[in-house]
Amino acid sequence: MDEDRQPLLGARTGAAASPTGHRATSPIWRKRILGAFALLSTVLVLSAVASWLAGKEHEGFQTSDLPPTRDTHTRREYGLKTVQFLEPQDETPCNKPHCVVTAARVLQSLNTSADPCDDFYEFACGGYIKAHPIPDDKSQVGSLNDLAEDNLRLLKEVVAGPYKPDPSLVGDEAELDKANFDKAQGLYQSCMNENVIEDVGAAPLINLLRTVSEKFPLSSGKSLDRLKLVAALAESHTLGTSPFFAMYVTGDEKDPDLNIIRLSQSGLTLPSKEYYEEEDFVKSLEGTVREAFEHVLRNATEVKGDWKGLARDVVELEVALAKISLPSSEMQDPSKLYNEFTPKSLSTLSKVLPWQTYLLTRFPPSKFPSTINDSTLLIVETPSFFANLTQVLAATKPTTVENYLLWKYIWNYSDYLGKEVRDLFKGLKQKTGERASVEPPRWRTCVTLVDNVVGEISAKWFVAEAFGGDSKQAASQSIAYIKKAFLDRLPNLAWLDEETRKTAVEKVENLISKIGYPDSILKPKEVADKYKDLPIKKETYFENAVSAEKWFSADNLKDILKPVDRKKWHMTPPTVNAYYNPPMNEIVFPAGILQPPFYGARDPQYLNYGAIGMVVGHELTHAFDNNGRQYDAKGRLRDWWSEKTSKEFEKRAQCFVDQYSKYTVKGPDGKEVHVDGILTLGENLADNGGLSRALEAWRADMDAPGGKDRNQKLPGFDGYSKEQLLYLGCAQVWCRNTRPEMALKRVRTDPHSPARYRINGALANSKEFAEAYRCKKGSRMNPVDKCLIW
Repeated sequence: MDEDRQPLLGARTGAAASPTGHRATSPIWRKRILGAFALLSTVLVLSAVASWLAGKEHEGFQTSDLPPTRDTHTRREYGLKTVQFLEPQDETPCNKPHCVVTAARVLQSLNTSADPCDDFYEFACGGYIKAHPIPDDKSQVGSLNDLAEDNLRLLKEVVAGPYKPDPSLVGDEAELDKANFDKAQGLYQSCMNENVIEDVGAAPLINLLRTVSEKFPLSSGKSLDRLKLVAALAESHTLGTSPFFAMYVTGDEKDPDLNIIRLSQSGLTLPSKEYYEEEDFVKSLEGTVREAFEHVLRNATEVKGDWKGLARDVVELEVALAKISLPSSEMQDPSKLYNEFTPKSLSTLSKVLPWQTYLLTRFPPSKFPSTINDSTLLIVETPSFFANLTQVLAATKPTTVENYLLWKYIWNYSDYLGKEVRDLFKGLKQKTGERASVEPPRWRTCVTLVDNVVGEISAKWFVAEAFGGDSKQAASQSIAYIKKAFLDRLPNLAWLDEETRKTAVEKVENLISKIGYPDSILKPKEVADKYKDLPIKKETYFENAVSAEKWFSADNLKDILKPVDRKKWHMTPPTVNAYYNPPMNEIVFPAGILQPPFYGARDPQYLNYGAIGMVVGHELTHAFDNNGRQYDAKGRLRDWWSEKTSKEFEKRAQCFVDQYSKYTVKGPDGKEVHVDGILTLGENLADNGGLSRALEAWRADMDAPGGKDRNQKLPGFDGYSKEQLLYLGCAQVWCRNTRPEMALKRVRTDPHSPARYRINGALANSKEFAEAYRCKKGSRMNPVDKCLIW
């Protein structure tokens, strides 16, 4: 996603309590609650529960598939297997409206004909999957997507509606607040104005290509002019494309308060290098490039002639780049990606560019005095790629290099043009899982753009509706219990030596948590200052996109002049996600994820700990996964493990690699594709550790004063123990349906395992789960051999 640890979900934030209100007051949530009651009125959940217990059938489910009655050792039949439910029936379930709504949500997702000891994900999510086919405008649907959609709808109400003044602001602050809102709304309106977008057609992109081609010609000579290439690449990178490589400013992982320059491999159009090894995808890419050249490039340059041949040359260049690129699985280890160079030493390694000239072009001395010199520290993630890039370009015609750069502009900016141009890319994007067959509603595209570009403006009104003070307090409490659970666990790990254990304790104790949103979004002047150099006009959508790319680039580069901003968030508040940032040793939970089904202020705590508690534990465990463990309590990349303990960790980690590498998904051709156990190792360790800590933290919370009141039974689940419901709460936030194209893309590029295996893989390693569901030893969900680190 960026230089930080991969977030919980795998993709461009202390906070005070919400200015006003809580999400339950918003129109969207009122509709959802009313809808749930309407559904419950139809299926009569509560009376159906009584009917179930009386031995009747309901909607095709047999009584043997439903929760057992009062016998605390009644067995529940699942074909050849049995599961015991041990909770006594002496507790009156909660029948209040919010409990009924929550019960309906959980019940509807279940597939009670599935055996939880054979496939718990199917048991927990089968009902959801069956009831939620993937619509034509989406590549996947799921509980997370549902929440993200709700958040986008709330943002739509903000940016599409009238400005709502903040009564606490007066004078200049009030004026700035209104101006900030107008900027966000102007961007939204420019995106929604489809008549203007269609009227201008491809003209804005054609003008951009013409300007770039005339300003930075590369095809005039027989050999590639390196100085002209420097100028062309600098312009391309400034405008948001990343041909050949990416360059950005970020924190120094060995000195977390210092900003440095980092370079990484880049330049591929397809999602990963593996796609270039399959002829079908390469031919699709070549056909798309040819069509784009015929419809756009022919009107932008003097180049005429064999568009098919020109497209083939560009794709062959990308194939060559793919061959020298490292696979995703080799881009995970931060120590291996931390390679120190200077402009001089990089020029010796990679003669493709005069690197100091390139850097001086990006960091002109007039704006960045004394920034670039012979000894400037550069971190190069993949030295082998940069070394081999010299040979690739030496074998490539200058005309092909220029056309490749122009292609990257076309690919990057096509989404900001009319439908005729966008449709040129539809087939390829659908084939690679990046788009569905039908475009999403226009409002969704435009609200997403606003959140991505000026998210700290619109966030203020989002949190006013969606994030109450109780949400922050509850998240803080969960974090405290999770941290304590981890600290309590450390003395019990015999494979940890004392010195390593001591440093691990220090790291947990120094962990910083950010919850909800940054305080800065409530301060109009700070927000205005952030976006003051970003011009937005509601009449010019394409130009706004270009301005945004320039602004992102400039905003990043100027960080080189100052220390790392420890208050900075890397996600906007409405984001349904979370992350651990190793150099800051911080875990971050935006307001967007602190909503049902992850967290409900009035939901039973066993569901909350199963969901948001697992998320908190997941992010904390990232501090000690195969990558996070390489950073100390102050966020410095250094080896603080003893050799013996490190070897034991690697041995235990290999168990997870082997386990998850056996899992498969079906690709678009119907063939089974294996999960990459190396690529997904860090996330799998976090899922396993997070699940264990969530259970332990919940038990501690239960033992605290008022624990029983916070854990009332839900109607319809009389036969379930609270532990069993905790595991349901954990699984059901990952319920999803995914198209095969998207599934293939995720397996190849996403460090997270597919949802089914995030749940089944972690639970199969949990003896507590096996005990809760009385799974027979040797069953799929209770294998004899389990993997365990934390």
